[in-house]
Amino acid sequence: MSIINKPDYKVFAQDAKSGEIETFPDVLRGWGVTLDRTAGKPPLEWFNSAGKRVDEWLMYLSQRGLAEWDTTVDYPQYAAVQHSMKFYVALKQNISQQPDRSQNNWQLMTDFLGAPKSVLDALNTKQDKGDYATNTQLNSVSTELNKSISAANTSATNANNNANTKLSKSQNGADIPDKNAFVKNLGLVETVSKANNAVPGSRKVNGKVLTGDVSLNAGDVGAYSKPESDSRFIQLNTNTKTSGYILTKTANYFDDPNSRNLGRSGFLRPNGLDNLGDLAIHIAHPGSDGPSWARGISFSYGNDYGNFDISTYAFDGDGKFKGKKRILTEDDVNTPVGPPIPWPQPNPPSGYLTCNGQAFNKSLYPQLAAAYPSGTLPDLRGEFIRGWDDGRGVDSGRGILSYQEGQAPVSAIKGYWDNNWNNGTRRDTGFSAATGTNNGSFHTIIQEYENQRETRPRNIAFNYIVRAA
Repeated sequence: MSIINKPDYKVFAQDAKSGEIETFPDVLRGWGVTLDRTAGKPPLEWFNSAGKRVDEWLMYLSQRGLAEWDTTVDYPQYAAVQHSMKFYVALKQNISQQPDRSQNNWQLMTDFLGAPKSVLDALNTKQDKGDYATNTQLNSVSTELNKSISAANTSATNANNNANTKLSKSQNGADIPDKNAFVKNLGLVETVSKANNAVPGSRKVNGKVLTGDVSLNAGDVGAYSKPESDSRFIQLNTNTKTSGYILTKTANYFDDPNSRNLGRSGFLRPNGLDNLGDLAIHIAHPGSDGPSWARGISFSYGNDYGNFDISTYAFDGDGKFKGKKRILTEDDVNTPVGPPIPWPQPNPPSGYLTCNGQAFNKSLYPQLAAAYPSGTLPDLRGEFIRGWDDGRGVDSGRGILSYQEGQAPVSAIKGYWDNNWNNGTRRDTGFSAATGTNNGSFHTIIQEYENQRETRPRNIAFNYIVRAA
């Protein structure tokens, strides 16, 4: 494998402008999060965030040489870390074991590199009670300790001198003589190899060769830009305007217990549960996570004739249901279906028909058909309405909605005037009467036919209509 030249230490997207970078929403899930949030099209802001994250980690390792110990990392045996300004080596695999508090899992790097065995043996040798070390032995241990301390000081001095003369902090590791050996000593050879071979040099991103920094915009990867995403998707806890439709499925409040959250607004199907009607539009109070102060509108399914109810309902501050108030509809109008209504206009209003003898669709107007089973309205144009006799005897022999010709009053008495007056336009009533004041003879009473001259009261013409339903 070829030797990689030192790259620049620029962090990808470090100088991104406002709105060009956004914290990646779910690092553990990766690009799969776009399937839920942006229809599988990641925005450029997330690409900038991902690139910046990788570069920041590389810069972090370049600056420190050894990574700082972290309680969440599972360390293998011989892993090297720094903690509290000291370097440690893992004696065995461990996790969440703080180096300066777990001597069974960690050892100072200076100790791990080795101290004279004679010193360690002397310190670790147990003396029986009363069997104390002689002055000669103590002096020998002291001498060895002094030698070890002197050697440690010399090593530390040499290390500092080497660091000061060979490695410059400002170079951030760029002046390490043998970088490959350094990487090997840190146990990162496999990691570096995987990183170098992660993407072949022949690969391209949207036609752009991966030989250097690749600047991508939303269009390059078929994604929405942030302004486009903001205009198409609803953002949490944000007032959102959209150029399209916002549609939602009704929550099945009756069958799905998980949907029974009256602390949230929405469309519900209670189906009679909790007094909320069959369907409901529920509006939760923004200051409550429950039903307190909530309001709503409920609907009933009604019947085959379309008579459904609409009501408002309310909860009090303690979240208790306070009841419903029905909203009046045209079904609550006191005018029943069928009776003729005087209307002061030539054409009837919407939902009404003119009483002009017309036939109507009984399937379309079932309630009107119940009043007029024949499917035909009476023709009331130019007619008066008379109360049904119903056995009283005033106008006997007639049925409901039957027609009756008019009847004129007495017009003349035959014989009193010239008989030519009775010329076929009048009829004999079958009655007779005396005339004059001297008990004159009786004469036949003649009556005009109705079509000759109508008898009527004073009146005003209205257009008779009926409610159709």
